[in-house]
Amino acid sequence: MKLTDIFKRQPKAEGLTTDMKVRERLVTRTLTLMNCDCRWEDDNGERVAAFDYQNGHFRIRVEKDTPYLRLMYLFFYTTQAEHLNLVRHVCNQSNLNSECERIVYSTNAEKNEVDLHAMTGVLLHPDYARETLARAMQNMFSWQNAFVRRFEELLRGAGKESTDIEADAVKWGHEMSLLREMEIAHQPEGELRDAPDSVQPLALAALVQRLFDLNTFHPLGIEVLDGPLRGTDIPADQVPTLTLRQLLDGQGTLARRCVATLHFQDDTKHARRTLLLMLSEHGGDDQSSYYRLTMTIEPLSARYHDVPFGWSKNQAQTVSALVAMDRVTDKQRVDEFRYMWKEALEKAKAGDTEGLTDEQKLVCEIVDESLAKDLYFGRRHFSNNCFAEALTYLEHAYHQLLSRFKYMKNAQKEQFFEVCYLIGFCYAEMKQYDRAIYYLELTTPLRRITYTTEQVNCMVNYGDIRVEDMVDGLIGELELHHSDGDDDDDDEEGGGGGGGLMLDANVRNFYNFLRRRKVYLLIERESYPYARKLLKDMLKEPENSDFAINELAYLQRIDPRKEGEQDDDIELPF
Repeated sequence: MKLTDIFKRQPKAEGLTTDMKVRERLVTRTLTLMNCDCRWEDDNGERVAAFDYQNGHFRIRVEKDTPYLRLMYLFFYTTQAEHLNLVRHVCNQSNLNSECERIVYSTNAEKNEVDLHAMTGVLLHPDYARETLARAMQNMFSWQNAFVRRFEELLRGAGKESTDIEADAVKWGHEMSLLREMEIAHQPEGELRDAPDSVQPLALAALVQRLFDLNTFHPLGIEVLDGPLRGTDIPADQVPTLTLRQLLDGQGTLARRCVATLHFQDDTKHARRTLLLMLSEHGGDDQSSYYRLTMTIEPLSARYHDVPFGWSKNQAQTVSALVAMDRVTDKQRVDEFRYMWKEALEKAKAGDTEGLTDEQKLVCEIVDESLAKDLYFGRRHFSNNCFAEALTYLEHAYHQLLSRFKYMKNAQKEQFFEVCYLIGFCYAEMKQYDRAIYYLELTTPLRRITYTTEQVNCMVNYGDIRVEDMVDGLIGELELHHSDGDDDDDDEEGGGGGGGLMLDANVRNFYNFLRRRKVYLLIERESYPYARKLLKDMLKEPENSDFAINELAYLQRIDPRKEGEQDDDIELPF
C-alpha cells in the first residue's frame, strides 16, 4: 500500500489531508501567524506560495495526491561558475550528512554564476503547523551557514585554480586505502593482487621471478595437466616467452581453467624445483576476462643436509592474484595512448591542466613517445592495482629518466620522483621490501605524506633497524611545529587523535598513522606497558579505536595483565 493511500484513508484521525484547497488555507493561516505575507501562484496544476522569512526567500509548493508540502529556500548563496567543482563537492558533503534537507544548485549562463538552494518536505498538522514550519526553516538556515562556511574554507585553500575536489579525493583516497592495507597489524596478511595487461604481455617466467624474487631462475620446461594444451610438454627454450594467454588460448577462445607444472633451477645446488600453476575463470566484462592465478613452489626436501632449518626454500611459497586478459588489440592500445598523449601535450601547452587525468599529468611534459608511453601505461596499470605489469613500464621509464636527470627541469624531476614512488609501491605490494625501500628513499627530500607513509610501512614490514628512530623523529617534528600549546582542548583542536595539535585532515591522518606504527614497533620489541598506554589513549579516537581494540586483544593473548596493573601509570619514553 502506498503512503498516500494511508493518508487518504485516515484524514480525520491524523488531522491531515491531500485536498489542495484545505492545505492552501492551512499554509496561509500558518504564515499569517508567523507575520509572513504570501503570494499564491499556479504552476502546472499545483499551487505555490512565495514569502520571505528572516530575509530569506522561501517557496511552499502544494502538490497533488500527497499531504506533504515542498519547502524551498531559494538563492541562499551565489558564486562564480568557475567554482562549480567545489559547489558539487560541498553539495554532496551536505546532502550525505543532512537528515531531510537537500542542497541543490542551478546555473545562470547569462551571469556566469551558480546559485544554491535548499529544499525539504514538511507535513503540517493543524495543531502544530507553526512550530513545524519554523523548525524546518531554521534547519535550512543552519545548513546555509554550514555550506557557506565549508565552501569558502575550501575556496581559500584552492587559491585561484579551479580544483576538482571530488576527483582529487578519489585519487587520494585510492592511494591512502592501498597504504592503509600495507599498514600491517598483528594479524594474517592479505593476498597479493595483480592484473597483467596485453599491450606487452608479461611472460610467465618474468612473472614468476617478480612474484617470488628469485635471484637465479633457469626454466627446465612446463607440463600442462589441464586446459587447451592438456598433455603438452613445453620445452625450456620456449618458456621465457610463454604468456598466460597462450596457456588459456584454445583456437582463439579463452578456456575456463588451466593447470600446469613449471620445472626450474634456482641458486641452490639441487637439480630441479617445481612450481604448480593454476588458472581458473573469475568473471569478466566487455573489456577483459578475469582469472584467479595461484602459484605454489614446492619446498625442498628435508633430506638435503645443506638446507638450513627455517629457510624459506624448505617451506611452501604461495601467491594468489587476479589477472586480466584484455580483449583489445595492441594497435587499439597504442592508438588510445597517442590520442591521450596528444591531448595532454596540447592542454599543457595552453596552460589548461584542469581536465588532465593522472596518466596525462605524468606525460604532459614528455616529448619522447617511448618514454611517454611507458609512463602512461605504467601509471594506468598502477591505478588499476596491476602492480607486476606496471613495473614492466615504470622501471624502463625510470632508467630513461635517470640518465637525463641532471638536465631536467623541476617539473620533469617531479615526474622522476613520482616514478620512484610508484616503483617502490609496486615492489612493496609484492612484499619485496628491500627493493621498495631503495626507490622510496630517493623521494625523501620531497617530504610528501604519501611517499613517507609508504616508506615507513615498508621499513616496518621489512624490520629495518632505522625505522623506530625515523617514526619518533617524524612524530616529534609534527608535535613541535603544530602544537597549539593548550592540552585542555585536545578533542576540539586535535580532531579525533590530534592530541592538542593544530592539524589539517591529511596531516592529522599522517600523525595518527605514525602513532599506530609506533605502537606496532613497541609490541615487536616487547615493550608491552608502553604499547598498552598508547593503545588505551587511542580507544577514545575514532580513527584509531579499531586498531587499538585489535592490538589490545593481541596483547592480552601474548602477555596477559589484570586491569589496573602497572601499565596504567607508566610514562611514555618519548
